[in-house]
Amino acid sequence: MTTPTRYEVIIVGAGAVGAFLALALARGGTAVLLLERASLDEKARAQDDPRASTIAHDNALFLNEAGYDIENDSQACPITHIRVTESWARPRGLRARTASAPVDFSAANFNGENAEPSENTDEESRAANTDKESRATNTDKESRAANTDEESRANTEGESRAFGWVIANRVLARRRADLLRAAMGDTLDLLENVRVDSVDVDKGTVTLEDGREFHAQLIVACDGRSSALRRLAAIDTMSWEYDSSSLVFSIAHPEPHRGAALEQFHHGGPFAVLPMVSQEEGLDGAPPGFVHRSNIVWSERHRVVESLARADASLLSALVAERVADWLGSAHLIEAPRAWQLGFHHARSYGRGRLVLVGDSAHGIHPVAGQGLNLGLRDAASLVELVAEHASLGLDCGAVGAAYERARRGDNAMIAMATDGFERLFSN
Repeated sequence: MTTPTRYEVIIVGAGAVGAFLALALARGGTAVLLLERASLDEKARAQDDPRASTIAHDNALFLNEAGYDIENDSQACPITHIRVTESWARPRGLRARTASAPVDFSAANFNGENAEPSENTDEESRAANTDKESRATNTDKESRAANTDEESRANTEGESRAFGWVIANRVLARRRADLLRAAMGDTLDLLENVRVDSVDVDKGTVTLEDGREFHAQLIVACDGRSSALRRLAAIDTMSWEYDSSSLVFSIAHPEPHRGAALEQFHHGGPFAVLPMVSQEEGLDGAPPGFVHRSNIVWSERHRVVESLARADASLLSALVAERVADWLGSAHLIEAPRAWQLGFHHARSYGRGRLVLVGDSAHGIHPVAGQGLNLGLRDAASLVELVAEHASLGLDCGAVGAAYERARRGDNAMIAMATDGFERLFSN
């Protein structure tokens, strides 16, 4: 549509939370302007982000409302089981041994089915896999990889059969870029490569560095942990940095994960293994038979992560293999690892005037349990409901701030404190 100066909602930041919030609002008939400081196409083409996102089941429903069916995305892997273990590192080393029996969770249990968690899950699965693989020939390895994903996906048929879905960040970036391009029209405008110069939270005005000015009933900050809008609105945060970082990369492995995620708690921090979609043999330089894929999030002290990031690929693969050998058979690094500083922040207020903070602009937590993005998507879903309620009553949606904060602060604070507690407990 021809760009007017007035909208019902202006969203700053077209990351996952901002993009899906814009799509959901626009599909509901709200006039939205989405502002992004970078190019969506460049972000979608970026290949240097090894991270993957875990989308919880309730947020998958929200994404569906926004026009994205992650459940049927061939590049999204369902999580059907979760295994949690406690381990410790030997003195002066990174090698770990299990200190307690694993605890297994099955999504089927949460659907009222008779699938009990079993400590023998791995052994039973491997025994079944061995029987199947002994009947397979060397010519059907690609189809076996595809079948493994299909079996994992088939296990999610019916409501609540998966805890959630894992998808590579670069794939998710392409999906939302395509959806935004397709949705531009009567209720959605998108401006890329623009920067906000100032914001008037009382009048609902956003001024760009190039001098253009836009007005809206509601302004939504989705511009990340270092939110410029939060700073411009003079909203303080409670924040601190942890003495740890996360090293993220993906591995190839010979044994199928069967949709299972692993969370190991070690002395230095949590070690997470997220199931991803299998690939055809020969991709990513993986050895023969290594058709399955998982994403690793390895949290440790800064100095340890720095050493791991500099380690030879074969050494890093061997260190990972020691932690996952009884689960995935072995491990082969398929991309360069990247490290992220870990920290905590929580805004003292979720808004001011006609401005509200959503997602990382409002809160940032430790990645344990993969709840960061999920909290942001729940913020977005709540805001969509509140805007719709105000619109149905003929009310100004710029007045949703207090109701939004009441709806979201408690849940966000509880999860934030829980993840902070895990970090402090297992790092002390």
